[in-house]
Amino acid sequence: MAEAPNNALHEELTKAIAKGVPTAIRDSTIAIVGANAPAVRHLGSGTLVRVADEKFVVTAGHVIRTGSEWKATLGVSVGASGNFIAMPESWILSSGVTNRSGKDTYDIAVCRLNEEQVAKLGGQTFLRLSDISFSEDVSHGYFLVSGFPQIWSTACDQQADTMKLRLLHLSTSAYDGDTAGLDSYNRRYHILLNAKHDDFVDESGENIRFRMRSGASARLPNDIQGMSGCSVWQIGDVRIPADHWHADQVKLIAVETSVYPNRSIIKATRWVAVTTLLYTAFPELRPVIDLHASL
Repeated sequence: MAEAPNNALHEELTKAIAKGVPTAIRDSTIAIVGANAPAVRHLGSGTLVRVADEKFVVTAGHVIRTGSEWKATLGVSVGASGNFIAMPESWILSSGVTNRSGKDTYDIAVCRLNEEQVAKLGGQTFLRLSDISFSEDVSHGYFLVSGFPQIWSTACDQQADTMKLRLLHLSTSAYDGDTAGLDSYNRRYHILLNAKHDDFVDESGENIRFRMRSGASARLPNDIQGMSGCSVWQIGDVRIPADHWHADQVKLIAVETSVYPNRSIIKATRWVAVTTLLYTAFPELRPVIDLHASL
């Protein structure tokens, strides 16, 4: 079992991250929002991905189910301006349903984008399969959980013309403690991350304290609501000095899907669940996915 970094090492690693968060992380991360007149509200976070010539948004299934229960028109919002891009097309969920009936082990949702939606996304980055790691052993990894917390977002409604968002990077290590009693956790499909350290990096790469907009201290992992569906990135190996880490080694490994507040743990679904869902839903993409899987 890997030993988690101590506080001093954790601080050193977070400072190393702050020197240069890869732009692909920032530029591929979007907010999932729901429009229900007269308001547009933040629901969760997601990632832009390209497989062959098809482009997708990937997020957590429960984010889409929440929007469906609100009877909201789903969409995505990009950048601090909070511009809304409608995505009324059918989302494909790993559970196969848009309500809360039944248990969804993977808790993944994907939506294929059309050309008009892609054009509205402007210069955002679509990740490729080559940006993804399917490694089973992440025990020595050091990670960024990158998304938009709701405590930093504002709604677009009768009082405000635009939605405001702010990207947060939570740096952390793999959880190596007892997993007994963790509901719905399956080592084959999920990874667990520590949510105890108060070490964060904002969208500009600066080390920050995690606080409410009011200035009051925020709590981990309770107050990262809104980051559900965001990407988890492995940015380094704790066995290797941080000054030897390289941006081209950063890999997307999972989708953040839930937290265990009483244990200070974040749960994320391994990326293989996403490619499995795409493989099943889009037969035309199977040769590309098979080719990548064989590399």
